Amino acid sequence: MTYPKPLSEKTLLRRYKSIGMNDEALAAMHDFFGICVSLYGCLSLRQAWNIYQILMREQNAPKVSLSEMNEYVDVARRDICGYWVFKASEVWIDGGEAREDWEIIGFSCGDFQGAGNLLEGFYKLNEQQLWKPFYIPENFLNYSYRRIPEEMRLLTFIGNLRSTASTVDDDGGLKVENPWKDMILQDFRQDENKFDFLISAIENLNPDKTAENESFISDIKDSLSLRSAADEIVFSFLQGLENPFLEDVEDAFSLVYEMLEKIGVELSVRQNASLYKYLTEFAENVPLIINRGYSEAGLDAWEEEYGDENPGWDE
Repeated sequence: MTYPKPLSEKTLLRRYKSIGMNDEALAAMHDFFGICVSLYGCLSLRQAWNIYQILMREQNAPKVSLSEMNEYVDVARRDICGYWVFKASEVWIDGGEAREDWEIIGFSCGDFQGAGNLLEGFYKLNEQQLWKPFYIPENFLNYSYRRIPEEMRLLTFIGNLRSTASTVDDDGGLKVENPWKDMILQDFRQDENKFDFLISAIENLNPDKTAENESFISDIKDSLSLRSAADEIVFSFLQGLENPFLEDVEDAFSLVYEMLEKIGVELSVRQNASLYKYLTEFAENVPLIINRGYSEAGLDAWEEEYGDENPGWDE
């Protein structure tokens, strides 16, 4: 399978405008599909159209026709926009050319631990999502992920843990002196040395473009300055919860304990019990792409209300 090459920015602009949508509707399409892959990871064009019809009916979303959405996706297939657009025949053995069966697949599907490539991640995620309803937040087109209270409590708790072990294992498994001893996790980044190496590599590869280097490095610093060791652990836990290749949610819990041990955190019995409590509360309430944007608690509530009723999204 050969995926079509991206078009130039000038050509894309012309192609998008040729669809005939007004600026508000075109902007809504950009936002809509970006939010879809953020919430769900993947969906078919038929599912996307069904969701957008709900938004037009219930949330006063800009009017877009099915033919306009089809034309938009045709152009987006040649754009670089955080997701791939595949024909059904390109991803399914028995897939045809029907437009409604085209698949929108977020880049994140290729990042799951255990996924050898994008489509392998897509197949596993699709399998985990089957027959689950799509979560449609209020004010959908302005949706962005916001840290939930359970995440902030978990982050605060982990951030206040202290690295107390005298030695830790290096990448080769040898015992070395703990470089973070007596530091609390919110005050350091575990990979500061990798960050310094990255800066050096950028400067060496592009020695004549100092201004561009400085701008790029500044952006990296701004991003990583928010990622303490505590941030990294919570983020990795979330990635584990969203990973369709994990056989058991307890594997994501184990990852947290392994990361803490690696940086010399020794938990007391009370701390261990508190950590497990905070991890469980976060796991139950955070929106997950494997649940099509629902949290575990939200999905349980949906099932309690509707029972075994088929939500109809996968027919």
